[in-house]
Amino acid sequence: MNAVWKYPLLIQRNQTVTIPRNSHLLVAQLQHGVVCLWVRVDRERTETETINILMVGTGHDIPEDFLSHLGTVQLEEGTLVLHIFEVVE
Repeated sequence: MNAVWKYPLLIQRNQTVTIPRNSHLLVAQLQHGVVCLWVRVDRERTETETINILMVGTGHDIPEDFLSHLGTVQLEEGTLVLHIFEVVE
């Protein structure tokens, strides 16, 4: 059975998130001042995998790795804009 789960993210450049294997990343957005990642998961799946998340501000360098854009959020009344990517191996 599928469901959408929410994963709060830290405000930091690199982090990992553990999710059920073969989940589908939907979007990263701001909710009540917290950056969150929404993921469609199979609730019956018990195996997990770790994904790598990269969060960078506008104008900051990003690596040449394969990146999948998940969303852009504005914090601190728009003075901090963060772009959130999954680093795809």
